[in-house]
Amino acid sequence: MKIISEINDIKMLDDMLEVDEIIIPTVYSILRENEFREDDINKIISWCIVHGKKAIISVDRIFEESNVHGLFKFLDKFKDYDVNFLFSDLCVLDYFNELNMLHKLVYNAFTYMTNYFDINYYKKLGIRVFMSNE
Repeated sequence: MKIISEINDIKMLDDMLEVDEIIIPTVYSILRENEFREDDINKIISWCIVHGKKAIISVDRIFEESNVHGLFKFLDKFKDYDVNFLFSDLCVLDYFNELNMLHKLVYNAFTYMTNYFDINYYKKLGIRVFMSNE
């Protein structure tokens, strides 16, 4: 089992040595206490690499058409890094599918009911799944 935690303040990094994976909230995250911009995201990713942790960039909100272009520009900056992406919206799935990078995704069913069939669908695509809180 892995310990996964969301970081809310960059000053918390050294308190996260027992954590295996760190979720980084962004402007594209749902229900966040904080959001990190590109510079801090890069600092957190570098810290994770040095300490043998995995970074998960959160882009798990549902997107309107007007937000998708900005989202894709944001993903373009980090897609080649050794990080994963927490997502809920199918536009993120489609973006990474076009790049043949589905293995970088973690599906977050935070606001949806998730059942056996949903989980198996994503698993067959090589995507990890966080279970719904409902």
